Amino acid sequence: MDPHALKPLDDQAIDRLHARVTAGSASLADLTRLVALLRRHGQDDAVPPVLHRFASTSDRADAGAHAEAGYVLLHVGKTGGTYTAGVLDRLTPAGAILFLPHAFDLPMARTAWPRRRILFGVRAPAEIFVSGFYSRRRRGRPRHDLPWSPEERTAFTRFATPNQLAEGLSAADDEVRRAATAAMAAITHVARGLHGYLGPVPTLRAEAAHVAFVFRQSDLDADLSQFLSRSFGQDVGPPSASARERHSNPPGLDVHLSPLATENLARWYAPDDEIYAECLRLAATRRGEDR
Repeated sequence: MDPHALKPLDDQAIDRLHARVTAGSASLADLTRLVALLRRHGQDDAVPPVLHRFASTSDRADAGAHAEAGYVLLHVGKTGGTYTAGVLDRLTPAGAILFLPHAFDLPMARTAWPRRRILFGVRAPAEIFVSGFYSRRRRGRPRHDLPWSPEERTAFTRFATPNQLAEGLSAADDEVRRAATAAMAAITHVARGLHGYLGPVPTLRAEAAHVAFVFRQSDLDADLSQFLSRSFGQDVGPPSASARERHSNPPGLDVHLSPLATENLARWYAPDDEIYAECLRLAATRRGEDR
């Protein structure tokens, strides 16, 4: 459908969702849709006021037993967030943790739920790149089935593996280099990276006091076990081997990165590597905290 034909319908939806936020009756799904609609129509400046309004009108609803000890799980892409949410949802009291979709970043979560502490997962940027490439290549299946954008279709037609794409960033051929740069911006998880969820290092440091725990994808079950034991007196139990529950890539994929690909990714993701190092420092501090 023509995007211009959708605008009147979107405007009606925005007005309706704004009214729910103002009345204090908006759900997380309502808030997520409103943010998406505002961004679709270039109204990014309208998002922070909406989040502040949501926080002020939902304060009474969030003032129950878990308000002061409650958490918000920020779903950072390709860090084990789907599995983490499943485990936490199963083993914690209802309402103790709010599970946010990918649309939310750290500043948004802090603005909308100022009374709750933040949880999120992290992973090395190059690993997010590889995992994100194949996740979008299979369109999120089997758990989801999210169609490619036209730009993603072009990217996956041109580059069959993460290594091909990463090496293409420094190709001598101008056309290949331009195609690789466009693909890096087009593939959802590849483009967003850690910076798209956590902001630059100063933003992360500014919010660090409100971060309760950082789950390392490389030691996810151990971190989940420590957090659940410390915060809820729960045992995570044996880790799941289900690829569907973990939302992981199937075995047998070509995940090799050549020295050239690794060097190119280090340049491309330099800001994300700084964020990752800061996250690991924060994770170590939280794991050693006395509660």
